[in-house]
Amino acid sequence: MFDISNYEFITPFVVGLLVGTGVSYSYRNIRPLLFGPLNALSVNNKLVLVVRNDLGMTKGKIAAQCSHASVECYKAAMQHKPQMAKMWQMTGQKKIVVSIGNGEKGLQELSKVAKSHKVLSCIVYDAGATQVKAGTPTVIGIGPANSDVIDQITGHLKLI
Repeated sequence: MFDISNYEFITPFVVGLLVGTGVSYSYRNIRPLLFGPLNALSVNNKLVLVVRNDLGMTKGKIAAQCSHASVECYKAAMQHKPQMAKMWQMTGQKKIVVSIGNGEKGLQELSKVAKSHKVLSCIVYDAGATQVKAGTPTVIGIGPANSDVIDQITGHLKLI
């Protein structure tokens, strides 16, 4: 009757199964983002890392402190604002590094301003193993959040 080899039947079946599974998986992961708050729908999100320039840290030290701040901000976002964290992760994890000159007071002020805008922030305190004294606040991470909101908090600061 019909001379259909196993490959002519199995290949389209397997491809269809894989495509269907992929579409289902993608929808399950993206759907929660689509039904969250409007600012979570923005693809224009970022994390700003504000470094104290009065400490004289080397480039390597700044990189390490900014890495600590990035991880802490992401962990906080996954706990308190998971939709924003997932959207930020899906859109490239944009990070901006700027500096501030008025020391610990400047970091504390930025933390208060971020809180007033309902944006997460994390201050990194150094362990004191290398260049600065233990307990010294070195960097504040602000976000991830909508770029327009973060610009209201940090837009006046200069890029490193």
